[in-house]
Amino acid sequence: MILIRGKELPINVKAEIESFDWEKPNWKEERLIACSPFRDETHPSFAVNLENGTFIDSGNDDEQWRKGNFVKLLSWIRRESYEETEEYLLAMYSPDYGDIENFELNFDDWKAAEVNKRIFDRSELKPYLFKHPYLERRGVPFNVQRAFEVGYEPETKSIVLVWHDMKGNVISWKHRSVHSKAFWYVKGGQPIRNHLYGIHWVVHKGKKEVWIVESEIDALTLWAKGIAAIAIGTSNLTKAKRDIILKSGIETLIIATDNDKAGEKARKSIIDRLGGLVDLYEVDWSNVPEELTDINEAREHIDGMKIVELNAFEW
Repeated sequence: MILIRGKELPINVKAEIESFDWEKPNWKEERLIACSPFRDETHPSFAVNLENGTFIDSGNDDEQWRKGNFVKLLSWIRRESYEETEEYLLAMYSPDYGDIENFELNFDDWKAAEVNKRIFDRSELKPYLFKHPYLERRGVPFNVQRAFEVGYEPETKSIVLVWHDMKGNVISWKHRSVHSKAFWYVKGGQPIRNHLYGIHWVVHKGKKEVWIVESEIDALTLWAKGIAAIAIGTSNLTKAKRDIILKSGIETLIIATDNDKAGEKARKSIIDRLGGLVDLYEVDWSNVPEELTDINEAREHIDGMKIVELNAFEW
């Protein structure tokens, strides 16, 4: 049993994390040992207790990520805020939310009814008005960063990726460490599961053909090449995100999710949600070196990527 907001829940830790693309995993009865998901390493020094979900990253120099509870780990895996992951676990494992067999539909309806509509004043971004070479080194020039209000926080050594609604209002932002894979969201922001990164520029410029990726940095990479892009930010396309796409005027979507297990899950959710509603295409990764698994890593190969139409049998 794991305590979530005062409720003890019978969470199946292994089931929640086993689909993640772990590096050098060793599944034991009571724990998982693998390479850390938060940083690059070749010798596994990361362990998860499969009973209570706590983790220890013994080789991590950052005390904030050296150890933590299950919500912290799962929020990183699901690429969402700590609060959103708590809500997901409550919806999945608490009997208060009804019949688990109807979870997919009920959970979507429940998410759509959320009341958090906070809009941040742009003055709240002033502490992050600093420049850092992290994204420029990854192929995103400073002018593109400024267009998307990317910032940097010296205290936490993290870039700040601002999320907007369709009208360009600031509804949340994400901190991404420049020294590791750790990230976190500002407290009190709107749930990103109800939004799409980059959608405000798609609407503003009236783009009809758009690439859809997983991460903000992948979307920025494509905009830097003159390609309109949106990012789902999480591991699947929710009903709320689908509805935004349908309202935006997008007619053609080119799926460019990561070339790994999580990317395949995201790809399937996009096809399931949008098949028959917009024209769907996808990038062909066959000519990209195997070790390059996302758009940013494969940025030198984007111009040569083949675009393949998905037929009705796919959806």
